[in-house]
Amino acid sequence: MRLHRGGNRRANRAIYLVTICRLRYDPRSQAYRDRKRAQGHSSADAIRSLKRFITRELNYALKRDLSPGDPVSC
Repeated sequence: MRLHRGGNRRANRAIYLVTICRLRYDPRSQAYRDRKRAQGHSSADAIRSLKRFITRELNYALKRDLSPGDPVSC
């Protein structure tokens, strides 16, 4: 499968920076990377996979916070 490098470059860069910071300081992210490396993935593949994981977390958080019917506080 070929890697698609298109999309929103600013968003991709922001998620990449979050990923690198989480790899440095977050034990959960470090464990995720270590599991991927143990499965035989390269470092780039492990980072790419972690970016997808973080994107899913962000998407879930945004959808949960913006669900209809919730009062909006300013």
